[in-house]
Amino acid sequence: EASKGQGIVISGSGEYKSESFGVQNITLLLLDDAQLLGVTVINPMEKGTGVWIESTARQFEEPASPTLANNTFIKCGREGVFVTGSAKPLIQDNMFVQNGLGGLIMAGNSKGQVLRNVLQKNALGIGISDFAGPLVANNTVSENRHAIALSRTARAVLRNNLIENNIQNGLLVNPNAAPDLGSTQDPAGNIFRNNGQFDVQNRTS
Repeated sequence: EASKGQGIVISGSGEYKSESFGVQNITLLLLDDAQLLGVTVINPMEKGTGVWIESTARQFEEPASPTLANNTFIKCGREGVFVTGSAKPLIQDNMFVQNGLGGLIMAGNSKGQVLRNVLQKNALGIGISDFAGPLVANNTVSENRHAIALSRTARAVLRNNLIENNIQNGLLVNPNAAPDLGSTQDPAGNIFRNNGQFDVQNRTS
């Protein structure tokens, strides 16, 4: 794990029928409490996703909570990792580099923790949509086109992230999203600097 999966590569793509998003091209599907540790994942397909995590837990069932740690998600056609449904993954100490659309995308009602990851040179570092509400803490998000974007009614908690040197936006917040960026009593400790157009662009009302 110490080398973040250097030289240990899972590359490829297969069709998966998602309950909420239809047919997808994915490399790996993580269910329940699966763990993915210390590998490199590549999906070379134009609309390919490296790892798909989707929980459709019924009432009184625990949602899927897989762990992804010390991996490298690189050169996936669409995104490195896609999380949806009610999944609550732990995503920590990974590298997301040069993915076509996004490093990490979280949608649906997903929650979970996104900790100490490095996201570089993706079109979008982290995208959070729908009703998703993860904790995003201690990540370094740099040299992407957009670093972090929230849309629909996403409710992410952002703490102690370093968001710098992105081509356009450090944080982009669309109409009904509401990031938790701390308060006087609870400073969030995020650093936004040297982003090309906006450090923070607030498109909400």
